[in-house]
Amino acid sequence: VVAPTDADLERAAAILAAAAEHRPRLSDALLVAAAERLGVRRVATFDRRPLAVLAPRGPRGERLLDFEP
Repeated sequence: VVAPTDADLERAAAILAAAAEHRPRLSDALLVAAAERLGVRRVATFDRRPLAVLAPRGPRGERLLDFEP
């Protein structure tokens, strides 16, 4: 369990604003923000769709987070 930092909250707000048309949840945006900060590349989830929309992409369009069922 990782508590979100102020930087995570700011990044999550930016993620939410960028993906507003998908109506993302704060919890998903915080997970992506914390994963970015911690350098986590693989996330276990039961619901891939919201995370796939929010997951950052690299310079060549590659997904920077992998999702495990």
